[in-house]
Amino acid sequence: MASPADARPTVYPTGTTIFNPEKAQSDVFIMAVHPDRVAIMDRNGNEYHTWKVPANWQNLRARLDKQGNLLLAGTVMDMSAASALTEEHPSYIVEFSWDGKENWRHSVPKGLDWHNDVTKLKNGNIVYTAYTVIPEEYQK
Repeated sequence: MASPADARPTVYPTGTTIFNPEKAQSDVFIMAVHPDRVAIMDRNGNEYHTWKVPANWQNLRARLDKQGNLLLAGTVMDMSAASALTEEHPSYIVEFSWDGKENWRHSVPKGLDWHNDVTKLKNGNIVYTAYTVIPEEYQK
């Protein structure tokens, strides 16, 4: 049985929890990820535009290009599974138009997972880092 010292909160604050206007730039817009949408927000929490995304898309990274397209990378999680954080899950990279239409989708090959970032090059190509687990015989 867990002791009271092991108790963890079940409710976490969302949104801006500490805001010091004198330390923030006034013209910065932030891509914020919500459970079922990605939003462009200002430092006061005002949403300027949103894209609807499935709630089971986790570990999201978002980029906005000059045409207003949203480049989104993440992992599809089965949140009902008890081992959701330890199993391998499919990764993807998707581009949405400003009006929310899915322009294209790339599935990261099985056995690989995108890692940390994704970038759209000037020529339209997509670059992302990926990783895979090193087989045990090579680890030794």
